[in-house]
Amino acid sequence: RSTGGGSRPSIGELDPGWMDKFMHHILAQEYDDAREVLRSALARGATQRMAEQYGKVLQDFLRRRDKLQNPDVLGRYGHCIVRAAAEGMGHGLAVPGFVPGGAELWRERPLTYVQSPCSKKCVQVCTACLRPVGSLASQLSYLGLLAPDGSASVAVGPQSANGLHVVPCDHPGCDAVFCNEACREWALQNSSHAVLCAGRLPAARLEALKGLERVADQQDQEHLLLLAHALAQMLLFRRAGNSESDTAGRFARQFATKQWDLLAENGNGADAEDTPEYRRRCLAEASGFLRDLFAGEEELEPFLELNFLSGFMGTFELVNICISIPHPLDTQGQLLCDMLDTSTLTQLHDLQRGADDSDSSNDEGSEDGSNAGLEGEECNPVAAAREAACQGTLFSNVIGTALAEAVAFTNHSCLPNMDIDFGNAAAGEPPEAGLWVHATTQRPLIPGDEVFMAYVPSIVGKPLAVRQRRMRKFGFQCRCRSCITDEIMAAEGDQVV
Repeated sequence: RSTGGGSRPSIGELDPGWMDKFMHHILAQEYDDAREVLRSALARGATQRMAEQYGKVLQDFLRRRDKLQNPDVLGRYGHCIVRAAAEGMGHGLAVPGFVPGGAELWRERPLTYVQSPCSKKCVQVCTACLRPVGSLASQLSYLGLLAPDGSASVAVGPQSANGLHVVPCDHPGCDAVFCNEACREWALQNSSHAVLCAGRLPAARLEALKGLERVADQQDQEHLLLLAHALAQMLLFRRAGNSESDTAGRFARQFATKQWDLLAENGNGADAEDTPEYRRRCLAEASGFLRDLFAGEEELEPFLELNFLSGFMGTFELVNICISIPHPLDTQGQLLCDMLDTSTLTQLHDLQRGADDSDSSNDEGSEDGSNAGLEGEECNPVAAAREAACQGTLFSNVIGTALAEAVAFTNHSCLPNMDIDFGNAAAGEPPEAGLWVHATTQRPLIPGDEVFMAYVPSIVGKPLAVRQRRMRKFGFQCRCRSCITDEIMAAEGDQVV
């Protein structure tokens, strides 16, 4: 539809008639078209102030429409609201107003989270915020390696108020550590550590927790361990006076779910051994430890039923986010090469290979490069360790898993418009205790835009077949704009790269 005379502007040139086109679509209630006109104008040189002004117009009209057609706002997170998303996509996050590129969309503490067992073998972290703690000396000692002279002065993170690099839990018998007193106090009152602290648990319950940790480690199923931490948070929620129904709604019912064993049907497990029968056996063993761990806690009795636990595990698999926090010592590669002897350096490199945060190992074309790298390391492990130190990859990232509300409501796109990061607080704000997850826009968002993330970040830019295969584990076929465009191009005989 033409809304003005004159020739069409070339790509990259701002159309002087864009404001008239925008208002024409607004008055015709063609809000999606109005949004695209505004997005195009902003990309071609319209000022942010102008975009905000016209974005406010669009926001006002969308608000009036939604009062009649879609009045239910199911939740709010920062600049975002939760509403019914596109057909077949359940709920989703959207922005009611204009949000500039690089802005923080929301920030929240996850409902529950845990460091992965494989990561726990490679790096000592603060139990509250999962940041690496201590010094180079304490990290090496934690791994059973000899700490050289001077390594105690190489701090991993900021010192606490009392001058220590590591703050221990104040309960005898507990080996948990913290980065500062604020994190320790918060964890002992508000996190799962308040329930699962080894210094507080009776001997029989502590043995049950250790048994669960062994199963999670042996089966490489970190979500089994997360069950204990989630149930501990639910227990605190119940002790605070919340009802059974409110607790189930907060931690489980509001999220997408499916029985954990059913998610592995029809070959959808992680590998050939990951079958529904295997998952049922794992959960049955874990549930025994969970019942012993929370013995006598009547408030949790309904949540220890096998059917609930299986649905909880299904929720974790469908909506959890992988935690990946860079190790601060990776910024000091040259210092590590100078300070550590070849034996310590190679042992450290070998130990860190136990925690792999890569999500692309099954991508097309990754096997040859991966095998070649391993062969090179076996031929010259010292050179491989030095190269890793210089490239900032000697220490593995801290890896874990988290159930976060805003993330759970965010739908997937192979062309996401936001980034997820972990930290304490937004830039310029004083640090707060515990782990925080926050989202930042990749580009300006126009009123009414849905917010998208990449469930598997490594697939962005990969071929269509790879993207679709990796999304299968989440139980849907991706129909984002990028996938639909690639399908159309492939059907027309165009080469898609």
